[in-house]
Amino acid sequence: MNFSDEDDNNPFSESHYFYSSGIEAEFEGYSDGRDGDLYSRHTSSSGQAPCLDSEDEPDWVAASHPDRSESDDESIVNGTAFLGEHTMHTPAGIAGKDGLRVEIVGAEASRDYKASLTIFYNIQIDGDFTKIVKRRYSDFCSFRFCLLRLFPTKVIPPIPEKHSLGKLIKHPLSYKTDSKVISSRIRLLHNFLDTLLRDEQMGDSSALKKFLDPEEKNWTQTLKSPPFTLVPNHPLLFSPQTPTQPNPYHSYLPIPPISSLKGFDSRLNSSVFRPMELRFQDLARCLLGLEKCAKRIENDMTSYCKKMTDLGGHYNVVSLLEPNVHPNPLEVFGQGIDSNFINLEILIKNFRVNFKEPIKELRATCTIVLHLLGFRKWKDLQLNYLRTVIVKKQFRTKKLLEMETLDIRLDLALSQRVLDSPTITEALRRFEEHRVTPGETPRSEPGSRDSNWKSLFSGSKREINSLTSQERQREINGNRLDLAKLTKCFELLNDDVRYISIEVEKNVLLEERRIKKKIFYMLADFQKMLLIYSSENMNVWKDKAAIGHVV
Repeated sequence: MNFSDEDDNNPFSESHYFYSSGIEAEFEGYSDGRDGDLYSRHTSSSGQAPCLDSEDEPDWVAASHPDRSESDDESIVNGTAFLGEHTMHTPAGIAGKDGLRVEIVGAEASRDYKASLTIFYNIQIDGDFTKIVKRRYSDFCSFRFCLLRLFPTKVIPPIPEKHSLGKLIKHPLSYKTDSKVISSRIRLLHNFLDTLLRDEQMGDSSALKKFLDPEEKNWTQTLKSPPFTLVPNHPLLFSPQTPTQPNPYHSYLPIPPISSLKGFDSRLNSSVFRPMELRFQDLARCLLGLEKCAKRIENDMTSYCKKMTDLGGHYNVVSLLEPNVHPNPLEVFGQGIDSNFINLEILIKNFRVNFKEPIKELRATCTIVLHLLGFRKWKDLQLNYLRTVIVKKQFRTKKLLEMETLDIRLDLALSQRVLDSPTITEALRRFEEHRVTPGETPRSEPGSRDSNWKSLFSGSKREINSLTSQERQREINGNRLDLAKLTKCFELLNDDVRYISIEVEKNVLLEERRIKKKIFYMLADFQKMLLIYSSENMNVWKDKAAIGHVV
């Protein structure tokens, strides 16, 4: 799969699905206090294929980025958040399952396998000995894309956004080498790896081990090997339980149009997953408001910082007019302004790293959760779609059998020579009027049925009355074979929907609690930042005598 600058590269691209992976979207112990598992609580389905006479309808009805070369002729950019006395939440080494510590220690410009100058992010792995793995931004994008398919029920953490068109227009020459952008990416990519390593399944997966393997130098070539090549392209054509072990029955399941999701609902979705969707939409709106507010605050503080720089410079220039005055009150005041300027710069950096960036990351996570809920609903719709196909085929087979039974009875009546009965004579006359003789209507040739299993989902559109006895028998026998295969498909899909619903509910609830907890701590950190900033400024201006002398 090619990750170009233009492609959005997500596992749903071929089906126009809206699964996203990055932060660039504009809006983008598990226990819930209930007894029993999800499946038993919300459905009475036995897991068997639906029957024509059954009254019960089955109830089982959370981006990516391009492969890009980023030219940069600058030296290595340090991976720490910033330098300051009161820095909080700077990236630290991640403890892996095997005792390894993983940390993105910086970025550097180097030549890739195409000999293009590209920014590589250095991932340091500390174990028995220290190893460095170099990965491009596009490698992280393609890796996350694979995780979406390998773990379709997980909330895969977001990665930093692509360079926006606005940045390209504003900084056409340096938008890819902006040190602020690179430092921000280092922090966010560190968080991405941190989340993966803390997850029991993903942290121990062969995919992550390959990504962190220094021997896998050409990541594009690595993607052409297992387990990445074992997963089918379309997300509806493999089991979420065993993505790397495709089943032939899964390969030929029906794919309902994504546009059908809008008008689709089920008892399970309305009672469990729709409320989750509404809560995450509210969370996303709240975080969007916080993000806009954070941007305004940062812009205001940056503007104020520049004004303080100008003011402090003017005071220092004026103080030079009287060099023999010691202490010079204007110089003292100017130094106070300079100290305030330094404190404000530290506040802005802390605010950007510990408040603005996490809000953006959490909002992207909310969007990913919403797309995951949409994917579960799509699987739900697929099951309902398959059930409808089975019921229609059962209904047509029943009508064919009824017509065949009626034909047999009429033939039996003829053989018993009861044509003297005016009732039977009239029934025969009417039946023969609607019966088509061979040759008048094109007939299906024996063995002409499409051997591809996709033909299971396309039934005959010919009127039953227009079929001959041989054609009816042939279609009845074919439908029986098809229904046996469809029943197997239904059982597998029903089990998949049950699994994905339980897993998605569990993972989404855990993510919801994590996001709310993170928001609480972010607001507490912001309060701490303001208190530190105010305290430092009070210490600067505690020499009131000097201020009074100036006044």
